[in-house]
Amino acid sequence: VVVGWSLGATLALEAITLLEPEERERLKGLLMVAGRAFFPIDQNLSVVPSERAASLIEFREEFDKDPVRQMLRFYRLAGVRGTGLKQRATAILDRYGKGACRSGLLYLEQKDNRRALSRLSLPLVFLSGRLDRVMPETKPESFTSQLMPSEGAFEYRARIELPNAEHNLPETHFREIGLLAKMLAGQPSK
Repeated sequence: VVVGWSLGATLALEAITLLEPEERERLKGLLMVAGRAFFPIDQNLSVVPSERAASLIEFREEFDKDPVRQMLRFYRLAGVRGTGLKQRATAILDRYGKGACRSGLLYLEQKDNRRALSRLSLPLVFLSGRLDRVMPETKPESFTSQLMPSEGAFEYRARIELPNAEHNLPETHFREIGLLAKMLAGQPSK
């Protein structure tokens, strides 16, 4: 089972499509946590209703000017709370560099994996939080819009929305993610 969160979910989907057919056959499923196959670049990202919403492109442009400030904004959007967030953002930038983080934003702007998703021939679970402000479209019809016309190979398993969850599901719902991955793998959940 391949599990990806946010940008990692999009990358996981693409990585699966790059596997040889016999390698893909060994996979039990894909669990996309707070991710999607396509991120509309004009979708508004807003932390609070009174704040001017920013598109992904505007978000990246502001990241170019002040990466720490934009990472703190992402943490607010994602529902990450606690102390030391500025130090956390600085440590990530020090470790991976501004360019790596910027590349992730550019990837989201440019990548459309909907065709790959429509060709996927393994079980898939979309896990999202109803309070997610990074990937806010949680209505079932918005997830079906992620699919191109099916080419007959797509096996859709489930779309699960956690009512009180935000974008930071790996931090707040790690156990549930593990249980879903085990379910996809056909292992008993304990």
